[in-house]
Amino acid sequence: MTQQTINVGATPGDGTGDAASVAFGKANANFAELYGRLSGGTAWPVRKATPKIAGDWGGTALATLALTAARQYFVPLVVPRAMPLTALKISVTTASAGTAAIGVYANTQDASGNDIPGALLASVTGLDTSATGDKSGTIAAGYTLQPGTLYWISAIASAAATVRALAVGSVQTVLGRTVNNTTVISYLYAAGSGSALPNPAPSSLSAGTGSCPALYLVE
Repeated sequence: MTQQTINVGATPGDGTGDAASVAFGKANANFAELYGRLSGGTAWPVRKATPKIAGDWGGTALATLALTAARQYFVPLVVPRAMPLTALKISVTTASAGTAAIGVYANTQDASGNDIPGALLASVTGLDTSATGDKSGTIAAGYTLQPGTLYWISAIASAAATVRALAVGSVQTVLGRTVNNTTVISYLYAAGSGSALPNPAPSSLSAGTGSCPALYLVE
């Protein structure tokens, strides 16, 4: 995002500057981008032909993962710049008759103060997993991810299709490790129903290890 400059007018009180709500909106956007860059480490260039994958942090080649039917996967994500999403995508490598859905969830906290997915913000549904290939759905009204904000990207499929996945070596280890500190937690998951995206997200979540579903963010 280009720096947003507040119009202060020509002289004090002349009424030609930005209204207070506009001025503070610009200030918030500038600070959000700065915090996003600090937390994200790298600003993501816009590359529409090569969409980003939620949680991708390394250069390891993509693996594959046989999804567990009706399991809802959650991957945490903070973007370093405003990111206007137009679509969400998975890539099926071994087909299984059914459908899949991908959603963007807001963050909330449980009674213990742990960050967990909350309200459903945007979604695509009805992705056909009965044939191989990229399965993309358009976000009807679009949705812009804001820098410095924690989101959860989620996928669920009604059948055990195999999809492209992040190998453990490419997963950002923001969820920590298992109790013995030797195994990276790649994602969180919960038992679901078919390919439905519940709103809000389930509050009872388990730690997932191993490869993580590749959930593509299309601008």
